Amino acid sequence: MTIVQIWAITLQQKIYYNKNMKDNIFGKKLNYLRTEKGLTQKTLGKALHVSQRAISYWEDGSREPNIDTVIIISLFFNVTVDYLLGNEDD
Repeated sequence: MTIVQIWAITLQQKIYYNKNMKDNIFGKKLNYLRTEKGLTQKTLGKALHVSQRAISYWEDGSREPNIDTVIIISLFFNVTVDYLLGNEDD
């Protein structure tokens, strides 16, 4: 894979990230995963080393986590980043 191909894939992922964050797909998926596991926002925040308020902001779409945090959340819930961003079916 060439550096240009890697750059193109990275750019495409950022575009999907930005578009789907605006639609709050991430927040809806995060809320679903959290409630399915029976976690409160506070409990999830502690597990991810963020505040309960951060979880609330992400779920209601008023703020967005950075891509590193999205990766950590995907690992925590054992789902793909594509799933969290709405690029993959449920």
